Amino acid sequence: MTQDQRSAELRDLRRGLLAAGDGQVRRLVALVDRVGVRGEADALIAPLRPRLAMLRPPRPLSLVRLLFLPLDPLILPPSAWRPGAPGIPRVALRALAEVAAAGLGPEADAIAAAIEGRTTQESEVVAAAGVRLWPQSAAVLAAAAAPPGWTEASGLHVAEFAPLASALGVLLAEGPALYRLAMPLVDPPASAEGERLLDLAAAAWPLPLAMMLALLLARLPQHGHLLQYADDLAARGSDAGRMAPERALDFLLAGVAAEAQSSVDDLRRAALLLETLVTQSLRRPARAAKLEQARRHLDDTCRTAFAATAASLAAPPHADAMDPEATARQMRRLDAVGRRLGGAAFYDSTLKQTAEQLGRQPGLSRIARLRLAEILLGPDAALALLGA
Repeated sequence: MTQDQRSAELRDLRRGLLAAGDGQVRRLVALVDRVGVRGEADALIAPLRPRLAMLRPPRPLSLVRLLFLPLDPLILPPSAWRPGAPGIPRVALRALAEVAAAGLGPEADAIAAAIEGRTTQESEVVAAAGVRLWPQSAAVLAAAAAPPGWTEASGLHVAEFAPLASALGVLLAEGPALYRLAMPLVDPPASAEGERLLDLAAAAWPLPLAMMLALLLARLPQHGHLLQYADDLAARGSDAGRMAPERALDFLLAGVAAEAQSSVDDLRRAALLLETLVTQSLRRPARAAKLEQARRHLDDTCRTAFAATAASLAAPPHADAMDPEATARQMRRLDAVGRRLGGAAFYDSTLKQTAEQLGRQPGLSRIARLRLAEILLGPDAALALLGA
């Protein structure tokens, strides 16, 4: 087979994967993880990463995955990363992890053995291994020089190693605290914790401050006031330092604009973040304009996701489809997010139209139709609609 034929087959396969059902995607990712050979396998699933963020399947723990788990919102595809941006290019993860592992020596092997066969969903295992890995790796990376073969391994210029590695040294030193922020908590962390982390980052140099702020706001959208706190910190520094909060904001808003598919939780966090940041930007017209553009985009994204979920629910069931009640509850969660962004009439009419379509679907029992309509519209509206 020629290289052109192989490339054409891979393109056809990727197109097929984009149309695959959720069950097919989960099975493919599990297969890729079992094979354990990266390169072409990673390239194959790259177009599915937004779906993976939405589905969140358990992934096998490795030293690379564990090292960057607290910093996951900062990881970018290579096409979206630029030097000095508050992100981490995915292509450099393995090379950076190899630098850290070389500095840790036998301890890296011991941590790898401790996580063998475990997954990202085992939070206690992650936390215990991370306490050993993150702070020690931070010290290694902060003092490291670009290793031989860095450009070939990472795709980045030698001059791009030091700023990135040093910034990671600042963030990973607080890896245990940053991982805790990713856990679903009954009570959100106090503002003082976010301010403490920003103080530490600001004491280093502008890139760690921008990265820390972007990470905190991605994890803690309810703490939008941290943007103003970072503005105050940055105002005391150099001209480059003063731009750090704006770079963090641009990074976050680019993420809102780039994701065509996101989980409901991601959309909810983004909507909440925009709400809280608007109140911090009333006296900054340029920043307010950026936020309004992002709000309109997120509104469109929510409407598109809501309409697609409604169409999936109203269509005849198939093997890879979600449980109808789970799909209906998904619609209501999207409805709650979308109404925060405007357009209540669109959500009301789509909910009613979907319930009407379900009422005429021959494959559903009357009880099933009533149950789905109740989830979508509430019990009284469901009974009235279906003529009970």
